[in-house]
Amino acid sequence: MSTPDPTPSPARTVEEAREQIEETREELAETVEQLAAKADVKARAADKLQNVREATPDPGGLRRRIAGDPARAGIVAAVAAGVVVGVRRRRR
Repeated sequence: MSTPDPTPSPARTVEEAREQIEETREELAETVEQLAAKADVKARAADKLQNVREATPDPGGLRRRIAGDPARAGIVAAVAAGVVVGVRRRRR
């Protein structure tokens, strides 16, 4: 019986190195994509807003009615601001 050669052939090590480089490139590309998605604050905020809108019940289409009439939207905003001011004053 012959014993196997303990040193690998140069062709095999070059091929292995190329495979390892390709795997590393793929992993790096995935990492860069993940970091880019995390850094895109505007898109993340839009996604979060959409999720909140979907999760929030809208009895009777209130949002559509308010959005369709600027005067109603102004009244709702004024009432909300008044509530916030009132709550803050009571806490002091």
